[in-house]
Amino acid sequence: MPRPDRPIVLIVSEDDRVRQAGRALPPDHYEVTYATSAQSAMAEALRYPPEVAVLELQVGDFGGFALAKQLRDLPGIKPFQLVMLCDRPHDRWLCRQAGAAAVIVKPLADPSELRDALDAVMAAVP
Repeated sequence: MPRPDRPIVLIVSEDDRVRQAGRALPPDHYEVTYATSAQSAMAEALRYPPEVAVLELQVGDFGGFALAKQLRDLPGIKPFQLVMLCDRPHDRWLCRQAGAAAVIVKPLADPSELRDALDAVMAAVP
């Protein structure tokens, strides 16, 4: 069960490198939950409402933007920050237009990319 003194980060990805980067996050700073599909992301968000959702631009057959909207529409979910993962550098603009506070272009060369993005996003939260 997540501890309330750390922000909950929901990572939705089928990419092992992304999940490894999540496991490398400092456990005293972030509580991380995982999902590999849109359906499991919805269930995980209901169990542990995230402060930050890290979503692939495409989650299986489901678009990451549509998933972000569905997550935000779940009952009892407070506003959360969105970090998008994309495969092409030119998709950064699209992700920003869709409300992503940070965009990471895969592949993750270093797990610290995820930590740096989350630290920057959380530092900007009032």
